[in-house]
Formats: sequence, C-alpha cells, structure tokens
Amino acid sequence: MDSNQLFCIFGGSFTVLAAQSNWNWFWNNPKAKGVLSMCRGKKGARIFYSITGILLIALGIKGF
Repeated sequence: MDSNQLFCIFGGSFTVLAAQSNWNWFWNNPKAKGVLSMCRGKKGARIFYSITGILLIALGIKGF
C-alpha cells in the first residue's frame, strides 16, 4: 500500500466523519457553503460528502 492509497483512505474517512458531524468550522467553509447551496441544504450536502468519502475509501483500497 503506497502513500497515495493511504491518503485516499484517510481523506475519505475524514470526509465521511465530517459529513456526519455538525462541525461549524467544516460547514461554514466557503467551499462547503457552495456545496450546501448546490445540494439544497445540509441534508443533501451530507449525502454528497458521504458518497464522496466512500468513493475515496474504495479508491484507496482498490488502488489506482
């Protein structure tokens, strides 16, 4: 397992954790606010970030 795979696994884990949390520093980020408006609220953004995190974890496990 190389460093790129570990980066994807840790990044995906963080993304899933952040998606399910209510961290103000994460959800008040200007980029997160763009996703919030695109996904029509926090519920849609949580689903988007959860799927993104799961895909990153799967990519890290499977490899490039």
